[in-house]
Amino acid sequence: MKKKLYEIAGIQTGYIKRDNNKPSESIILPIITLKNLSVNGAIKYDEIGKETVDTTDRYPQLKKGDVVFAAKGIRRTAGVVDRYIEGLTASNHLLIIELNQEYTDKVLPEFLAFYLRQKPALDYFKLNETGSHIPFISAAVLKEIEIDIPDVKKQKKLVELEGLMSREEELTEELFKLKAEYKRGVLTELLKGEIQ
Repeated sequence: MKKKLYEIAGIQTGYIKRDNNKPSESIILPIITLKNLSVNGAIKYDEIGKETVDTTDRYPQLKKGDVVFAAKGIRRTAGVVDRYIEGLTASNHLLIIELNQEYTDKVLPEFLAFYLRQKPALDYFKLNETGSHIPFISAAVLKEIEIDIPDVKKQKKLVELEGLMSREEELTEELFKLKAEYKRGVLTELLKGEIQ
C-alpha cells in the first residue's frame, strides 16, 4: 500500500515563540532539539534540556508514539517518542508527526521514522529542501512524501533489523575505542620500561 504522509498522519511544527502583548506566565518545559536526535533516530532523553516558555507561546505536547523529524539543518533523521514525559515538546527545528487514529493499527510509528531515514526519503528531501545557508524541509513538503507501507509483520522485521544493525555499529565503535586504549596503554608501559 502506498500513501502520502498527509493521508495517514497529521503534521505540525514544534515550539514557536509568539511576540504579543497578552498577559502570560512563564513555565519551564523539557524540549527535544536536533542535538537530542541521533542519526539512527534514537532520542537522547538524558540530554534533553529545559527552557522557559510563555503560556502564550505555541508548544505542542508530545505523546508516546509521536514521530519527530529533523526539518532544519543538514542531517535528516526521525525518531519516535517512546515514553510519556510531562510537558515534553519539540523545538521549531523539528516537525511532529502523529498517526491518524484509523492508521494506528496499520502503520508502526517506528516504521514511519525508519522509512523517513532511508535513501528514497532522503533523496526526496534533498530534491525539495529550501534555504541556502540552512537546508530546511517544510511541513508542506513533508506531507507530500509517498510512504510505501508493507504489512505490520514486515514493518516489525525491518525495524528490528535496523535496530540490530545500529547495535552492531555501536559495539564495533566501542571495540575500536577499547583497542585504541589498550594499544596506548602498552606503548606507555613500553616507554616506562615496564615491558621488556
